[in-house]
Amino acid sequence: MSTGKLQGVFLALLALAAVAHSEPAMPPAPEALRVQVAPGANPWTHLDLQNRPENFSFAIVSDLTGGYRPGIFPWAVERLNLLRPEFVLSVGDLIEGYTEEREQIVREWQAFDTMLEPLHAPFFYVPGNHDYSNPVMAEVWEQRLGRDYYHFVYRDVLFLMLNSEEVFTPVSPEAAALLAEYLALRETDMEAARKAGEALMSGIDWDGTQEGELSEEQVAYFEGVIAENPQVRWTLLFLHKPLWQGEGNAGLARIEKALGERPFTVFAGHVHSYKRFEVGGRVHIRLGTTGGDWTVPIPDAPFYDHVVWVTMTPEGPSIANLLLEGILDEYGRAGP
Repeated sequence: MSTGKLQGVFLALLALAAVAHSEPAMPPAPEALRVQVAPGANPWTHLDLQNRPENFSFAIVSDLTGGYRPGIFPWAVERLNLLRPEFVLSVGDLIEGYTEEREQIVREWQAFDTMLEPLHAPFFYVPGNHDYSNPVMAEVWEQRLGRDYYHFVYRDVLFLMLNSEEVFTPVSPEAAALLAEYLALRETDMEAARKAGEALMSGIDWDGTQEGELSEEQVAYFEGVIAENPQVRWTLLFLHKPLWQGEGNAGLARIEKALGERPFTVFAGHVHSYKRFEVGGRVHIRLGTTGGDWTVPIPDAPFYDHVVWVTMTPEGPSIANLLLEGILDEYGRAGP
């Protein structure tokens, strides 16, 4: 990543700050808590409120494609608007992709934009294999979204947004044919589609080593970012594929080595089933889905649609998985 691109990140952040400061001045904030403390006993446990300035909460959404199930992601957007996170991050697979037909790629991104448009909070993208699997898709990504890997710092937390799909993995003609059959059958025959999906996925060790690569340029970029931010209190890494699985990945290992003894947590998606790992004493989490299909069962790795709710505290991230079906609106409704 060039110095010019890096400067562009901070220029964009400065522009956002300028917009924020141009808004009308808000009245002074009221006292956080006004309560009469009586001598002796009081009807509460303590007054150590969880409102420290360094605390903040954000959400993560996972795969909604690789077999899109209609209605789930819009439902997640509605629920996120109820929860009001400060921002939302993804771990990729936002469109079906896997085509070099530019018009089809653009239509799919427009459909995703329509689903995302109601979201109140800022949304940060990460590319998945369905979003970024050939030069045409990469070019459309660049035209619509710019950089495919980047970073930002918020309240002294460093966010590293990686691209595990930067080096394209060729898709065999057999796999491409099965994928096309699967997607076509989904429109007419879900049972037949599920069998085609299982045939497509059956040869993959989902708990093992995952195909994916980080270029030398990308790894060097993040090594530089880490060196330039030595005092952050925590680092969070986001990428699509869980490249730490199995034999691991040399590029990701270099980035984690650059972090040294600093505390960090890693999030990925891709497999569509939830699992928590500890690698080198650090938590690595593979998310489930936010609308993607469920095909091949994996032992001890459940399928569910969820959003991850992360609250940064002085001790590090507090992580909760919120099942979409468990987030009811004010009328008590669970579904979309």
